[in-house]
Amino acid sequence: MIDADVRASMEETLRAALADALAADARADVDALLAQLGWLEMLADEPDDAIAIVFEALGAANATATALDDVLASALGCAPRAGLALLLPRFATWDPAGRIDAGELSAHGLATARAAGADAILVAGGTAAQPFLLEVPASATEVRAVHGIDPAGGLRAVKVKLSAA
Repeated sequence: MIDADVRASMEETLRAALADALAADARADVDALLAQLGWLEMLADEPDDAIAIVFEALGAANATATALDDVLASALGCAPRAGLALLLPRFATWDPAGRIDAGELSAHGLATARAAGADAILVAGGTAAQPFLLEVPASATEVRAVHGIDPAGGLRAVKVKLSAA
């Protein structure tokens, strides 16, 4: 756990940097700002504090970022990186996004805006007895923007269909 003074300093630094970036450009690259401030290192070193500090600051600034990909990848035991997006369940479902049937991986779900430029998509699936986690090249996916909910949020619908081998 981070010392209270260090945490307060980190919170203030992030809030000020977000405010400055968004004041200069409402469409500022918040992911780049987080990377510059050491988000992945904070997540690796102090995940609870890092998540609380970053997500509270994003909410307070009404800013969007793809940090959820990093949190979930880390929780699944994978090293988060800027080029890795995570496939989430489809709307109104909780089932894992991926299935393997007859040697073919099929996955449908949602992803953050990161999926649009990612080099790989992390797909979780299977059952409680036989879960799987696969890193699929983004070139093997179909990614399209989701409209109507919050276009500024950058959600993407992702489909994957390929040989599981």
